[in-house]
Amino acid sequence: MTGTPEAGIPAADELSPAGQRVLVVGAGMLGAALAGRLNRLGCDVVCADRDEQRARAVGDRAGGRSLALDLADRAETAAAVARLRPDLVVHAAGRLTAATAEETAELLTGTAAATTHLAQAAVQAEVPRFLLLSSLGVYGTPVAPAGTGPVAVGETAPCRPVTAYGAAKAAAEAIGLGVCAGSRTTVRIARLSGVYGPGARAGGGWMAASLLRLLALHLTGRSLRVPSWLDNREYLYVDDAARALALFAAAPDDAPTVLNIGTGSPLPVARVAQAFTALGATVEVDRPDEDRPAPVKWQLDVSAARRFLGFTADTPLAVGLASWAAQLRRSSRERNDHDG
Repeated sequence: MTGTPEAGIPAADELSPAGQRVLVVGAGMLGAALAGRLNRLGCDVVCADRDEQRARAVGDRAGGRSLALDLADRAETAAAVARLRPDLVVHAAGRLTAATAEETAELLTGTAAATTHLAQAAVQAEVPRFLLLSSLGVYGTPVAPAGTGPVAVGETAPCRPVTAYGAAKAAAEAIGLGVCAGSRTTVRIARLSGVYGPGARAGGGWMAASLLRLLALHLTGRSLRVPSWLDNREYLYVDDAARALALFAAAPDDAPTVLNIGTGSPLPVARVAQAFTALGATVEVDRPDEDRPAPVKWQLDVSAARRFLGFTADTPLAVGLASWAAQLRRSSRERNDHDG
């Protein structure tokens, strides 16, 4: 399907047994979308977040339950997982950005501690499966051989992160695998590319936050200037990402431990501008900075996800943006009605 974002009840090969209990830790964009999808599949979903209000809001929207949980507290984390006894734990929590040295240190140490505590709790409670949401940032900046086209980066490529976020995710992967090694808890690691859509926040992932800013300008009747650094990026709609994650969570034990989840098709910035133009926006594109080198041409190799999960991202950027814009309009009307 390519006309509208996939939103119906998923295929039978996703996580579907009614009554399976799932703990989704992290009530951000991806955690919220996955919680909603798993609830529609008949799972007993519990949404957890350090922010109790955000956990409750996501739990209510997803049709499940919620709890406040600070992964920095090892004892609290162990007690929560032991009490819930889930069939699946999803680690979707974590800081995305760091602007100062102190924030960078917190990103690195906080991610490591949170992953350690949650993985240990899963092992102690003998949770069958632990799904860790990672990022293409673990690959860093792969370089194509001279004279070749864009390089497709598969799951066996070396992890050479060049940002604090990428380093934190690479460390989280190693921690999750190390803690669960030899236990009854099977680890799954999803390396996601450029996810955007409803649930994105201004302080969240840089790409989704950038698209959100552009949508906000459009919805308030202003013209847009699309930054040139949005060139050659993958744009994965959040509902597509949630569908892939639900499939991966239910994959047989002989499926790969690590999978790239993305579109596999980076878009030029002109296509991004066209997607906004299709919404009726007035759009300009920044000229590239001539003092900066051209971006390295590379993309995720998503053939393994297609082969083992039957997953292909179905939502074109223009369709995803239109759906997101409609959701933002609905939310704005609901707030105005409430205030009125």
